[in-house]
Amino acid sequence: MKPKYLGNRIQAFNRFKASETLLGIETILAITSSGLPSAASDSKPLKPF
Repeated sequence: MKPKYLGNRIQAFNRFKASETLLGIETILAITSSGLPSAASDSKPLKPF
C-alpha cells in the first residue's frame, strides 16, 4: 500500500508541474503578444524548462 501511495503522490506532483509549465508558457505568450515591457519587468524571472 505504501509504494502505491508514493506513486500517487509522484503522479499528482508531475501533474502540478505540467500545469505550472503550461501556465508559464501562456503567460509568456500573453506578455509577448501584448508587448508590454512593464509586465515583463514586474514578473519574476521564469525558470528554464
